[in-house]
Amino acid sequence: MILVAITLFGIQVQGQDLTDKDSKRIDKKVDTFLGMMGDKNYTGVLDLMYPKFFEHQSKAQIFQVFQLMQQAGIDIKFNEFEVLDKELISSSDDNKYALVKYRMDLQLPLNSDDLKGMAPMMVPMIENTFGKSNVEYNKSDSYIRVNAERYLMGVEDEKYSKDWMFLIYDSSFRSALEKTLPAEVNKIAGPKAF
Repeated sequence: MILVAITLFGIQVQGQDLTDKDSKRIDKKVDTFLGMMGDKNYTGVLDLMYPKFFEHQSKAQIFQVFQLMQQAGIDIKFNEFEVLDKELISSSDDNKYALVKYRMDLQLPLNSDDLKGMAPMMVPMIENTFGKSNVEYNKSDSYIRVNAERYLMGVEDEKYSKDWMFLIYDSSFRSALEKTLPAEVNKIAGPKAF
């Protein structure tokens, strides 16, 4: 009987919705976060990320990837971002966690001979990351377009901030995410996002 009660309580806690206040705060902060990505304000993006993540993944390395893309002439055009869903994920600590599902539509113009020459190598890597059905390679018009659903993990941890912070919840950061977030959060969010 006790086991049944604990199980039902666990299901009830896991299924709780975000408060209207938290939902609005997340929407506003996600708009800012994704807007900075679109504006290539990578310093601002890193400032809105959950600082605990950088104990396991170098902030300098992430920023360096952004810089290398720019130096290589890779100019990603973000056409649209849209938040599709937000799910509160319960944990045993005092923090709040919300898995945020969003859709992005971006285009990578192949506006140099070097990028056009790299396209046969880049397209399979992009397809591997976003799924083949979500990637369009238009050789004649020289662009690669991605229209895919992705995830952010929102974290409200008053030790760092009284507002929501974010992590790019992607399998490429899996090791650092597993070290940063509680196991029960990754157990629920991982199968949905990875």
